[in-house]
Amino acid sequence: MTATRASLWLGCRLPTSATASRFPHTHRWLNFICLIVHTAMIFVTLHFAYWRWGRNPMHDTEHVTVRIYRVTQIPTPYMVDNNLTKWAPGWNLTSTQENDGFFLRDNGLPVNFATLIIAWFAISAGFHLWACIAGAFER
Repeated sequence: MTATRASLWLGCRLPTSATASRFPHTHRWLNFICLIVHTAMIFVTLHFAYWRWGRNPMHDTEHVTVRIYRVTQIPTPYMVDNNLTKWAPGWNLTSTQENDGFFLRDNGLPVNFATLIIAWFAISAGFHLWACIAGAFER
C-alpha cells in the first residue's frame, strides 16, 4: 500500500520524512505540553474533590467513595434469615418475577473515584515525563 493510498484509507495526511525534517522537535513539545496539562489535571481533581470543600485527601474520602455491587445468585445469610430470597425492592435490579435467582450484593471493596482519576492522570504524566527525558537524548 502506497503512502497516498494509506492516507486516503485513513482519511488523514500521513507524516513523511520531509515533514519530520521541517518540524524536528514537534513531538518533544507535544509531550511537554501533555505533561504540563496532565500534571495540572491532578491538581484540578484535588481541588474539586477535596480542597474546595476543605477536606483532607488522605482522611476525608467518604464523599468520593463509590460502592460497587455485583449480581449474584447466592443470597446473603441476612437475606435468607429475613425471607428476602425472592424479589424485593432494593435487592434486585429490574426483575418482577419471584425467585428469579439474581440479587445485588455489595462486594465490600469501595472505590475512591477521585484517587482513580488522579492515578490515571499521574500515570499519563509520568509517561510524558519519560518521553521528554528520553527525547532529550535523541539524535
